[in-house]
Amino acid sequence: MFKDLKSKQSFTIAAITFWSQFASYSFSAILILYLTKSTLDYGLGFSEDQAYSFQGVSKAMVYAIIMIGGFMADKYLGLRRSILIGSILLAFSFLVVFISGFFVQYGNKVFIYAYASIPACSSLLMGTSSAMVSKIYREDRVLAKGAMTLYYMSINLGSLLAFVVAPLLIDYKYGPLAVLGIVFIGKLLASLNFAWRYKIYDNVVDNIDKQSISQKSKLIVFSYLLFIYLFTIVCYQYPDQANVILGMVSVLCLVLFLFRSLFFLEGAAQIKQIIGLCLIVVAVVFFVIYNQMESTLIMTAQNNSDLKLLGLSVNPANYQLINPVIIIFGGMLLIRIYPMLPRFYIPYQFATGTALAALGLFMVYFGFLNAHNGIISGNYIALTYLFISISELFVSAIGLSMIGIYCDPKMMGFAMGAWYISASLSNSITGLVNQLVALPEKGVSILESAYIYKEYFYTAGLVTLVISMFVFVLAIVIIKFMKIKNIEFV
Repeated sequence: MFKDLKSKQSFTIAAITFWSQFASYSFSAILILYLTKSTLDYGLGFSEDQAYSFQGVSKAMVYAIIMIGGFMADKYLGLRRSILIGSILLAFSFLVVFISGFFVQYGNKVFIYAYASIPACSSLLMGTSSAMVSKIYREDRVLAKGAMTLYYMSINLGSLLAFVVAPLLIDYKYGPLAVLGIVFIGKLLASLNFAWRYKIYDNVVDNIDKQSISQKSKLIVFSYLLFIYLFTIVCYQYPDQANVILGMVSVLCLVLFLFRSLFFLEGAAQIKQIIGLCLIVVAVVFFVIYNQMESTLIMTAQNNSDLKLLGLSVNPANYQLINPVIIIFGGMLLIRIYPMLPRFYIPYQFATGTALAALGLFMVYFGFLNAHNGIISGNYIALTYLFISISELFVSAIGLSMIGIYCDPKMMGFAMGAWYISASLSNSITGLVNQLVALPEKGVSILESAYIYKEYFYTAGLVTLVISMFVFVLAIVIIKFMKIKNIEFV
């Protein structure tokens, strides 16, 4: 019976997570297309450089405040209450964004005010769900593996469904709004299901979750949500400046992490954590490349490809479907391969992932070398998604475990925050770098845009390849050094 209770608890969390991921990925899958779509077609009418910058800052904001939201949950709300409040608020945030879509012909201000509510609300949910699953199974490691597998699958199934549904609807007049409508309904139902089963978590939550919220706590949480919301509005209206500011703050946080590693740790713990920081910096580079899958690659497919995939006609956003498929099946394969390669250490994996990402970018470049009148085969776009998705398995998929292995347990929260900060920093960089390939508002010929894309992907691929070679050399030096120092590593 107790085992059944745990299954019910974890399944309810998985449902919340599934709809959270569907919400996140479904709209991010079509965001660049929605932003650049004409207002006459119920898009937002952004220029490409505005769209790239806005996309960068909107994702950077989400990652930048995850740890603050987690602090609010731990200190003032409790995990269970934070999941419920965050889920309901996030559902209605998407409803407000849905409503804003009917006012796009009057400008994009309404959309910005609505969309700015998402980071603050999601900060109460992101991180707390996985923490709740960990608490449910903290005394049963055998069952914990199955529960975390279910949780992981809910994330990828949510993204998989999102990449199927969202691209199918984007070409219709009210397509983006239909996506938002589905997101609101699914998220609300999952939230209500969690509320209905709220008491089944009584045996795992802390006292703060069982007590009533004090007036002081209510005021602090409300003030936090309001401040983040207002700050996000300002960032969204000045995305270029916001990307620079968020990027500088992120760099400052990583420098602070280095400072704490140097002066508060010593011996093997210090060395391993500094190596972890080096890998976090490598992850920033990787995430910039990873972000191309929902930005420049979609625009390249729309503007300069035949939109074919193995002979089938597809939407520009459909290529993203390759990513969750590779993650799900490739991850299952790697689990079997890793035991056969005991010396394939994490630094080597990061270097390999970065090199594969570079190879993916070169696929688009090769496509343009074989283009016909500026139009490339969509199969080259698919190959790029394939290589970058495989590279994700070597970097992002093991990033959080790397934090747990290399960083000192006493600084684990700070180290985990540094990982999310790296994701925020990469999105700020992406929002600025992608503008290099933004096509002019006045328009260009297909041959001119083909030249712009070809040069961009060649340069980006070359820079990433050089960085990957440096990381390989660094990995060799790190591993030899750790062997000399007799420091255990993986």
